[in-house]
Amino acid sequence: MRFLSEAKVYEMLATTGLPVLKHKVFHFHDRIDWDLFPAVVKPLFEKPVHKTEMNAVFECSNKKELLKAISVITKRFPDVGSFIVEEKLHGIEAFLTLKRDSSFGFVAGFGTGGFWVEFLKDVVFVPDSATEDQVRRAIRKTKLFKLLTGYRNIKGNIELFVDFVLKFLKIPEKYPELMEVEINPLFVGENFVLPADGKGFSGNILFKRKVLPLDSSLFYPERIAVIGASKKEDSVGYAILKNLLSFTGKVFPVNPKYDEIQGKRCFPSILSVPEKVDCAVIAIPARLVPGVLKECGEKGVKLAVIISAGFSERGREGEILEEEIKSIARRYGIRILGPNTLGFIVPSINLNASFSKLMPERGNVAFISQSGAIITSVLDKAIERDFGFSSVFSLGNQVDISVTSLLSALSTKKENRIFIVYVEEVKDGYLLFPVLEKKPVIFIKAGRSSEGKKATSSHTGALAGDYRVFKDVVTLKGGIVVDSVDEALECSRVLSCYGRLKGNRAVIITNAGGFGALLADYLSIYGFSLVDISPIKDKLDSFLPEGWSHINPVDILGDATSLRYERTFKVMENLDWDVAFVVVTPQYMTDIHSIAREIVEFRKRAKKPVFPCFVGGYSTKNGMKYVERNNIPAFDDPLFMAKIASFLKIEPR
Repeated sequence: MRFLSEAKVYEMLATTGLPVLKHKVFHFHDRIDWDLFPAVVKPLFEKPVHKTEMNAVFECSNKKELLKAISVITKRFPDVGSFIVEEKLHGIEAFLTLKRDSSFGFVAGFGTGGFWVEFLKDVVFVPDSATEDQVRRAIRKTKLFKLLTGYRNIKGNIELFVDFVLKFLKIPEKYPELMEVEINPLFVGENFVLPADGKGFSGNILFKRKVLPLDSSLFYPERIAVIGASKKEDSVGYAILKNLLSFTGKVFPVNPKYDEIQGKRCFPSILSVPEKVDCAVIAIPARLVPGVLKECGEKGVKLAVIISAGFSERGREGEILEEEIKSIARRYGIRILGPNTLGFIVPSINLNASFSKLMPERGNVAFISQSGAIITSVLDKAIERDFGFSSVFSLGNQVDISVTSLLSALSTKKENRIFIVYVEEVKDGYLLFPVLEKKPVIFIKAGRSSEGKKATSSHTGALAGDYRVFKDVVTLKGGIVVDSVDEALECSRVLSCYGRLKGNRAVIITNAGGFGALLADYLSIYGFSLVDISPIKDKLDSFLPEGWSHINPVDILGDATSLRYERTFKVMENLDWDVAFVVVTPQYMTDIHSIAREIVEFRKRAKKPVFPCFVGGYSTKNGMKYVERNNIPAFDDPLFMAKIASFLKIEPR
């Protein structure tokens, strides 16, 4: 990598059409012709340093002070051959960077700058394809936004800042060798945006990998061979074959040791199978996989599911094996799922080409995971909750089929309405963007900490990308990033019922003032605003007890029965809101089942999202079951409910 000094960065910005402050580079023996004061003088280092910490930034109010500062620089930094003098600026200090990201290519980050950049970590990232609207939405997430739009007697020009960022994103078009460039501070005033320091690195030109399109029909085969099928009940080959016995198509066990397995004729090699084979599931030692894969190519197999472990996740020797199977696959036109994969499941055709012992119910959620163990745990949890899947895929090492190519292919199938994706690394992340525009995709991303990154690396050979960049970019493009499996399942359940929430204006109806107050706090934290109920206050006054709250949250008091809930719901239908939250706690007179029935009717009449929260356990569980049977997601914890709702609201524009 080559270091780019402040002067080089200014030159790059100017050639891209961006404004730069008045400045001039001098060598130590040059005549100093500079008359603009106040000014700042700094040595031009040939490596990255923190100039402030090195006492290498000097402010000068006149020529005499400038010459004195140059003399100090000469003595303090004798190895530096030149220095830069520039005008002294005043304004809001912003931070702006552009860097290559392992998942998305070039991304820009911006937020509060100067000294505060490391202290506040107030930075949000956008991809180089970000539109003006997306840049504006991203800025709103930062503390910088308040400064730019006016705080006390401070104000910047947000229009000029957005324009600067959009042009900044175009730098790689002229400088494709760029690795990273950083401006800190970037001064923003009411009529200017100007950089006052910068550094960067350049290297090799970034080329996008050629990604082969993936045909989703590969995952709906008619004939499957299980290479490594076994009679040993504790083996992977036995489990896979047993799972495939209910498959609607044909299954061919392959193992030279046996003539028959589990009632099916067994073949010594895939080449001896008398019929065409669409998919081969391979569960044999890693060292034998290349030879078997060649036979699959000769047989005309189009999809190989390599269950075998022992590839790049095991070091250099495994990496060599991976390169070999990639070469064979390219030669024969075979697509590879794996290696080191659990397999895949498609419930609609009773296809369980995996060694998971569970076949999920049929649903509308596709689940893609880079971890096989997470799949088996989620399937176990989903069956307990009567939660179904349209398909389930374990990615493994992604030697060929990646999360992006698989998402792109599966998004064309109508039965895959919603996606849950567990990822440790993402290659060719730009391919996600078209999918995020048309289908809800919920991500669980590992690797946000240094410890998490190490764990994912040893797990599947993946180097986890920058979590913050991933979350910012994915959510900006319409995706959802959650923190846990439970959150992912709950989000998909709500999406199946309501889709994305169209706004953040909320009403709360509760029979418990304490839980109403807590929920109001939680909703505020997660970006919801409570609607003013003044237009309907008189109507509520006409039938609610004197002690009701008279504000939103609407506390209809602890002795509320289903009749009081019903009358409150009907009045609420005359108010303009986006989402309603209903809290029910069990008192002696609380008729839980009848209240649940009124919640269902409220949802039908309002035709808007309603989130009921039955806070309790033994007394409330039947009410929860009733609303869920009527396609309304129910909760038992207000904080969890507020967090789930926040994932699903559309960001304001």
